[in-house]
Amino acid sequence: MMPSLPHFIWHSHLDKKGTYVRMLFIDFSSAFNTIVPQHLIGKLSLLGLNTSLCNWILDFLTGRPQSVWIGSSTSNTTTLSTGAPQGSVLSPLLFTLLTHDCAAMHSSNHIIKFTNDMTVVGLINKDNESAYREEMRELVRWCKVNNLYLNVDKTKEMVVDFRRARQDHSPLAINGSSVEIIKNIKFLGVHIAENLTWTLNTSSITRRAQQHLYFLRKLRKAHLPSPILTTFYSGTVGNILSSCIITWFGNCTVFDRKTLQRTPEKIIGVSLPSITNIYITRCIQKATNIVKVPTQPSHELFTLLPSGRRSPRHNHRRRNLSNLTDSQRFTPSHIVVAGGLWNCQSAVQKADFISALASLHFLHFLALTETWITPENSATPAALSSAFSFTHSLRHFGRGGGTGLLMSREWRFTPLSFFTLSISSFELHAIPTKFLIIVIYHPPGSLDHFIDELDILIEGNPLILLGDFNLQSLAPCSCTHQI
Repeated sequence: MMPSLPHFIWHSHLDKKGTYVRMLFIDFSSAFNTIVPQHLIGKLSLLGLNTSLCNWILDFLTGRPQSVWIGSSTSNTTTLSTGAPQGSVLSPLLFTLLTHDCAAMHSSNHIIKFTNDMTVVGLINKDNESAYREEMRELVRWCKVNNLYLNVDKTKEMVVDFRRARQDHSPLAINGSSVEIIKNIKFLGVHIAENLTWTLNTSSITRRAQQHLYFLRKLRKAHLPSPILTTFYSGTVGNILSSCIITWFGNCTVFDRKTLQRTPEKIIGVSLPSITNIYITRCIQKATNIVKVPTQPSHELFTLLPSGRRSPRHNHRRRNLSNLTDSQRFTPSHIVVAGGLWNCQSAVQKADFISALASLHFLHFLALTETWITPENSATPAALSSAFSFTHSLRHFGRGGGTGLLMSREWRFTPLSFFTLSISSFELHAIPTKFLIIVIYHPPGSLDHFIDELDILIEGNPLILLGDFNLQSLAPCSCTHQI
């Protein structure tokens, strides 16, 4: 499963102007078979392992007899003193320890390792790839020193570039051969596309799940009881649908989610847990585990709240989650609406968290203030629109500011413009749906004209009004108007 920390790194970098990301997915030729035990033991000693343990590992890896048995015939026995036994639990750990010193030289590059799967992520700014290419030259040198062979034919590269005027990217050259640039790749069981959408991944999962429905129907025709059918579903179809779900489900489109929700409940005859509920449960379990382990790579993405609980964050500044407020259930006539308001203090770098937050609380809409989205930033609105509809209004003076609405795709709407009202005391963004939803942001300071302009705005309109009024910093006597 792709770690959340690299995923955050990509999005936070792509939010900046003139940037793109290059990802090199490295393939080693017979990685476990090329381990030199004496070289590994030297690294283990430097890591602090005692001599007795190092000698035990050396004895495990050297002098291993091996023969091939086919039918009634057996080959001669060969003694192996290189590599690590395939299929043993210890071999992946030993390979991980062997590559522990393979680290990025430059802060703009990141090396992601999962046993013998290695990925180099280069954060490119203004077409300057010198650090990324130097990193690759150093990696090739490191592989030679550590007796690892790069399989250039199976090594692939993907470029994520959302710039409007993007150019063709020249391929990397490793040992005189060019690395193929691809549009998508299957990495650790998950399909990653260059546009960072999950349609290809969900389509692949759906096809694999449907292949097992045939056997489920056969078992149903054999009149097996529902508990057995449910067990078979959980171990085959359900296991496929929920594979790495916390990585991709939160940013799926509505169409992709509907495709995944076609569960075989009619075949089994009992209700099954929804994919959304599985996703939420897995997210909570994963977050809990991350918080408990300080050495977990994604642990730094969580910060302590005043209560002592942790909450996910996507930058190193403390997130003001006290501003996150669930609106009350609004029930005009027969309409039931769940909405929320958050002064997010920059939606940049937080798109994944915002979408997951709206999904986790089953919100129909989430109003955002202080989005800090600039006209040049197209990556953040695109990321927010992956699973919801997102519209926003920019601040037309100074820096920061900005208001927006994350809406359920089931609602149809067109953003409204209120510039004809000559509103000057606050920012606003409005959406007409089944009723009017308005989100406003009033900067700290004087209330001059604020109440009058707000009164004109809401006059005669059935609406939901959400916003950050910043009234708390003013003396009670300074506000004499009534709405």
